[in-house]
Amino acid sequence: EINDRYGHELGDELLTTVSRRLLSQFRSTDTVARLGGDEFIAVVSDYESPDAYRTLGERVLAETSKPIDLGDKSVAISTSVGVAAFSADSDTTPDQLLRQSDSAMYQSKLEGKNRYTLFNPKTEIEITAFNNRINALSNAIDNNELVFHYQPKVDVVSGRIHSAEALVRWQHPEVGIRYPGSFLDATENIGLSLKLDTWALETAFETASAWRKAGLEVPISVNIDPRNLTSNWLYDTLKGLLAKYDSIAPSLLDIEVLENATAVGNASVALAIKQCQELGVSFSIDDFGTGYSSLAYLQRLPLDELKIDRSFVTDIAARPDALAIVRTILMLAESLGMTTTAEGVETDDQRTLLKAVGCQEMQGFLFSAAVPPDAAMRLMQSGAVKDTAAA
Repeated sequence: EINDRYGHELGDELLTTVSRRLLSQFRSTDTVARLGGDEFIAVVSDYESPDAYRTLGERVLAETSKPIDLGDKSVAISTSVGVAAFSADSDTTPDQLLRQSDSAMYQSKLEGKNRYTLFNPKTEIEITAFNNRINALSNAIDNNELVFHYQPKVDVVSGRIHSAEALVRWQHPEVGIRYPGSFLDATENIGLSLKLDTWALETAFETASAWRKAGLEVPISVNIDPRNLTSNWLYDTLKGLLAKYDSIAPSLLDIEVLENATAVGNASVALAIKQCQELGVSFSIDDFGTGYSSLAYLQRLPLDELKIDRSFVTDIAARPDALAIVRTILMLAESLGMTTTAEGVETDDQRTLLKAVGCQEMQGFLFSAAVPPDAAMRLMQSGAVKDTAAA
């Protein structure tokens, strides 16, 4: 991220600074080395108790978390530390010790970074299983086993399909269709997340192109990991795809971003959104009302649409407070010039109540489940789902 935002020269300067700070926390009898990238390793001896390792870990975290001046800029980084211990009565090899410390470091990353973790054999089993899931999903992308199913968003006033959300499915060669809940946890790995999001954007443009050839111009929403908005990746990728598919209007693509701390607390996310909006692409906030600091989201991010989380929609007929929340979200969105879509609409009562409080666009099983590409094209060609206009 430092390289992308400030250039490799300042990235190298940061690594040099971190190296000096690390060295300052170790003894002359210890060995400290950079393995590559942003990963370092230290070999220390004569630490006989876990408390000694904890003290060292805390010192390293404190020293590396201090702001770093890069030219006229000041940046802050976090460090993830893994510790593995060797004893004389152990048959652990140096290579195994290295892998154990790496496993412990990865556990620190999974738990939120800026912490240290002592190696635990049980944790290694969990990390190995997690890495296997990462490799399996990565291979699925390479082998063209992922597909999009498309769920329509409906304008309940006109009864027409307004747009469609692309939802990923894994056509596993052995177990059949797998749904996101069974494999998307692997995208906690940022590299895999970026790979999946790249696939998603390319596939959305391929779909839009196929639909256009069939005489359809239906906006498509694609979910993108907020972490992938902290660099120029999204802007560069969209610019390239818009050039490749020059017959596709940028307004036919909407990026949905989950409401979480990554997006709210990072100024580069807001900048990335603004840059992509200049290309003509719109942005929606998904599951609005359940994530991190909703009002901060609206204040900091230049969004086009709010998607009301299904938890409010589910309770809307039984709980007056849920209906009040939906009404408030609608008023808030209108005052900020945003549109709204209610997710998870499954009953006529929910649709009627949402429509009564001014919600015009809806999505859910009442209208249609997410359907495979061929069925989605037929659905889009029909232009409507059920008799929504009469409801």
